[in-house]
Amino acid sequence: MKAVVLAAGLGTRLGSLTAERPKAAVLVGGRPIVAHVVAHLVRCGFDEVAVNLSYRPDQVRAALAGASARVSWFEERELLGTAGALSQMVGFLRSERAFLVHYGDVLTDHDLGAMLTKHLQRGALLTMLVHQRESSNSVVRVDSDWRVQDFLERPTAAARARIDSPWVNSGIYALNPTLLECLPAPPSDVARDLLPLALMSGRVYAEPLAGFRCAIDSNARIREAELALSTNRWRPAP
Repeated sequence: MKAVVLAAGLGTRLGSLTAERPKAAVLVGGRPIVAHVVAHLVRCGFDEVAVNLSYRPDQVRAALAGASARVSWFEERELLGTAGALSQMVGFLRSERAFLVHYGDVLTDHDLGAMLTKHLQRGALLTMLVHQRESSNSVVRVDSDWRVQDFLERPTAAARARIDSPWVNSGIYALNPTLLECLPAPPSDVARDLLPLALMSGRVYAEPLAGFRCAIDSNARIREAELALSTNRWRPAP
């Protein structure tokens, strides 16, 4: 199985931690974020991983020097965005029945292999991992079969009030490779640009989070993840 790990971000919200290192190489529990991500993907059955790079790429390469998966590197001179990054990976991905896209700052122990299997069984075009949160930069409304009915990225207060749902985007997707044929021109974003196109098919589903999930976008989130690690609420792959 193949997965894409998006690791080109600058991580400016992490302040001095990313002054001389890329966000993907920031340590959580003594290990680079991207190493946690790829180790979990391997645990879930993914044996080939594509990683995009931009800021200080050598540090990301070094962080995955001992990875058990076969890693393919895709360096970006200019940031292409989370959807635009896929445009240079078409040759790597097009032969798959489905593949996973994993934001490089998201730590989770959700069974991502099972998520991809369910995506295929449903005949979905796109499946998004979702979790419950009172306030977030997205909102997802689903029906009783977990088909996505509405999705808003960075909604206004009025728009959020219109969609009464506790579910939000978790930053991990299973994709059908036919979506590679309609990628918006870079720079483009999965949530902002690609997901709305997929929704028109009526074949977008949500997968509810089972387990731990934390997006490392602040020092507070690093502390949250390390506390979860120390209390066994998060059990990262070895």
